[in-house]
Formats: sequence, structure tokens, C-alpha cells
Amino acid sequence: MNENLDNKDESVAAKTPDLGERIVAILKTIHEPEIPVDIYELWLIYDVEISDEQKIRITMTLTSPNCPMASS
Repeated sequence: MNENLDNKDESVAAKTPDLGERIVAILKTIHEPEIPVDIYELWLIYDVEISDEQKIRITMTLTSPNCPMASS
């Protein structure tokens, strides 16, 4: 996953000033396509790292090994 936080959902990001909270708020807007639950609540996110330069690395898993997004 490689999302630009400033372009994903500015209204959500503007409501939460802390970068970590902004990331979680945006992750909660991304829903698993087959079920109406966001990827954060599904525990698909293992880790979110924020570097000193404000670069973000998200470690996550997929809901299924046969997920079409697995190859991207």
C-alpha cells in the first residue's frame, strides 16, 4: 500500500493533527472489497512506521492468499 496521505482524504486528515492518528483515520476509510469492514478493524495492518523525514511504511497482510492485489 502506498497512499499519499495529503491527497487520500483531506477532510479526515484535517480533523486529526497527529500524523499517527491521521494515518489510522485514513486506514479506516479503506474497506475490504468483499465485506463492509475497513482494513484497520480487520487487523490487516501489522505495523505503521514513521521516519524522522515523515516517510511512512505500512506493513500489512491480505485477507486471502489468492487476493488479486497480491501481485501488485
